[in-house]
Amino acid sequence: MKYIITCNENAQSHLIYEIKHHPGMGTLTWLTETEAILESKLPIDKLNEVIRTTPIVFIRHLFEIIDQEPFETAGDLIERAHIDKNHSFAIQIRSEKAFREEAVAFRNDWADQLVAQGYTLDVKNPERVISLYFHEWTIYYGYNTPQLQLSKWSGGMIHFSRDLALISRAEFKLREVFDVFNIPVDPNGLAVDLGAAPGGWTWVLQERGYHVIAVDPAKLDPRVAKLKGVTHYKDTAQHFLDSVHDTKYAMVVNDMKMSSKLSVELFANVASHLEDHGWGIITIKMGKNFQYTHVLLALAQLRKSVRIEAARQLFHNRSEFTVIVRKR
Repeated sequence: MKYIITCNENAQSHLIYEIKHHPGMGTLTWLTETEAILESKLPIDKLNEVIRTTPIVFIRHLFEIIDQEPFETAGDLIERAHIDKNHSFAIQIRSEKAFREEAVAFRNDWADQLVAQGYTLDVKNPERVISLYFHEWTIYYGYNTPQLQLSKWSGGMIHFSRDLALISRAEFKLREVFDVFNIPVDPNGLAVDLGAAPGGWTWVLQERGYHVIAVDPAKLDPRVAKLKGVTHYKDTAQHFLDSVHDTKYAMVVNDMKMSSKLSVELFANVASHLEDHGWGIITIKMGKNFQYTHVLLALAQLRKSVRIEAARQLFHNRSEFTVIVRKR
């Protein structure tokens, strides 16, 4: 099987090392700095399971190459596509800049043909995704569920309205976590935001119904400080954890700028404060001279105190990756 896979900018070297470290994944042939063909013996459902459970951190999005065709005869693809009329669809395209105009025209023509035949187009929440990747006069075609592609967004590139970043751009990271991963929201649950100021993540948690303790010696944005259900604990994260004793939380998040070692050590102290079905969300910072071995070490240390549900470098992560954990 062959797949088009996508990683973040500047993550290529990490992904190369990651695939070598897990040889059962397959081999990479790079098309661009962020996109490659992964040739693997694993079918897509098994590949997804391996990505989730290993976890594979630096593959942000993938689709299985079901067919390919030279651009000049690409109209024949739709006849071989076997698209299911019982499910809504979206067509997602990616191309080099030189082919962008042709790619857009090709997508629009396909969509018009399918809608005219009675298929249901749903760009925002499709049940199936038609993936078209244009590279050097060849079109690679895929068709699958958004879940098996790791994201419902083209290339995993989720774009939020700027209006949703009311406090800081860091809000986009947490919004993407809730969009990509199946984390159930606990209305009226108690959440802790460690290193909260100015309060972007606190805002997102409160928006989802949590009562939030925002922990930070610095001031919160006034718009966050006055939100119903938000309590500002004006001290360090460690002092807070030393003071809460047996209190349990439905959600604990940490987006503080600190070394991966300190992030993991801090969350080891958090683990005992998670409810039985509680969740944790951590961004592990990748500082200067960061290597893939640091990823392995951070995940190994986290596993001693919590169960890792997922770890991935998301679109809104820059020099960092996100880890989703549960109480063991």
